[in-house]
Formats: sequence, C-alpha cells, structure tokens
Amino acid sequence: MKFYKMNAENAKRVTQYNSNFLMNSFMHLNCELRISVMTLKGNGKIGFHQTTTPQLLYLLEGEGVVCNEDKKYYSVQKGIAVFWDHGEWHETKSNQGLVALIIEGFNISEDSILLDTLSSEALHCSD
Repeated sequence: MKFYKMNAENAKRVTQYNSNFLMNSFMHLNCELRISVMTLKGNGKIGFHQTTTPQLLYLLEGEGVVCNEDKKYYSVQKGIAVFWDHGEWHETKSNQGLVALIIEGFNISEDSILLDTLSSEALHCSD
C-alpha cells in the first residue's frame, strides 16, 4: 500500500486563457489518458478555449456554470458530468467555488461514458 497527498500546496496555478484555478495532475497514462483535479476558488474560471482532446468534467464539490462555443451557460453542481469533444470550445466558471475531476484522452467518447444522460433542458440556463 502506498499513500499520496493532493492539496493546494502542490497544485499548479493556471492563468492561461484568462483562467484562475488550481490543477493537481493525478494520473497520466502514456499520453493516452490524463486525469486531473481542478479547484476553482470563489470567482474562479477555466477560461474559454478549445479542447485538445475529448474531455469529461465531473463535479466533486460546489457549483458553477459551463458553456460551449455558443456561450450559452448551464448551471452545474456536485454529481453532474459534462463532456466536450475534441476541438470544442468551452469554459467553466464558479462564483462560490468548485472541485472537479477532469479526464482527458483521445480514446474517450460519448459511447465510453457509463453515466445516465441528462438533457440540457434539465439544467438552468443563463446567457
């Protein structure tokens, strides 16, 4: 058995794309899969940019809003997962703060996600 520690002291502060969040890289598998934990403090943001690979964001704590290239924002909270495909523009923001697990890799597709789907109409939308 081996133990690991993940906290703000060993997180990387990310400011690219006008972002303001902390990233703890969790696991990287031969450039095929990357798993990270993102922490957005109050008024934190993962700035508007294109994905470099398909990406799944799963909220572990807190709440915020997400959008894709249409800049229509949807409210998300703990327990919600959001998938963006390769090259899709997106942004994540939080007034109160959130913690999310991010899974990225070219082998990820909507078909590989085993969660129940949720229609965007079920999420509150703000422009």
